[in-house]
Amino acid sequence: KITGSFIAKIITVVYILWLTLFLGLFVRYYGERMVSSIYPYTNISIFIIIMLILVALVLHSGIVTLARMNEIILPIVAIITYFLIAFILPRVQIRKLTPISYMDFVPVFNASWGVTIVWGYLWYVFFIGDEINNKENIAVEGIKTAIFTTITTILVTVAIVGSMGFSVAQRTPFPFMTAVKLVSIFDILEKIESIVVVVWMFTDFITISFFTYISLKAIKQIFGLTDIKPIINVYMVFIYILSMFLCNTRFELEEFSFKIATPISIIGRLALPSIILGIGLMRKKKTP
Repeated sequence: KITGSFIAKIITVVYILWLTLFLGLFVRYYGERMVSSIYPYTNISIFIIIMLILVALVLHSGIVTLARMNEIILPIVAIITYFLIAFILPRVQIRKLTPISYMDFVPVFNASWGVTIVWGYLWYVFFIGDEINNKENIAVEGIKTAIFTTITTILVTVAIVGSMGFSVAQRTPFPFMTAVKLVSIFDILEKIESIVVVVWMFTDFITISFFTYISLKAIKQIFGLTDIKPIINVYMVFIYILSMFLCNTRFELEEFSFKIATPISIIGRLALPSIILGIGLMRKKKTP
């Protein structure tokens, strides 16, 4: 409605390519986290294959099933995360969070891109806008989501930086996991970092499933397919191959993310949606 059919198809194809690349990258990160954090001597393919099989099974059941699963998983993840943060906060030292002055604006701005592009996930909801009911409540739900995400982001950042210091945090592959490892509850409950792995698995499953559905939905629209089910398994195989050949080491994965994926994410998740929204507002049309 905003850009016209021809330009919209070009934009959709670009997003399909980007989402496919992003999924390969995200799936590889999931496998690397599992191998690096808790299963160092296990073949990474095992974790990736199991995850993609589970995603394929859920997607065959439809987006409604995925949404209902998320209604259960989200509270569990939130409770576990806040539980862990609560036990990290006593180790937070104010001196590791201060001083803060006007000179910190540029460093903070540069360091915030990783978190900011994660917020850009919210834009992708509009790819499945035709399947969302009660759209009149989307503004309220969006505000609730923004508040929850803001509070969680601040608490996680304070817990990590305040307990370890920024110099240690920036050099640690899994800073939240490292912060959790510092926790010892009354010298009785230790090594609770395995709980973090559970959170990772839940959130990665939902994220991979959600973005795979969006990508398949976009492919369906471009090629005029009647259903996405026939291409789910083929797409999962392609994502597996992409994730395995995207890089050879974790260092290459991080370099690719920093130098290529992050700039593309800024354009695709922040700049382009904002431009389209701006054009739509100028034309006094509602975004789809």
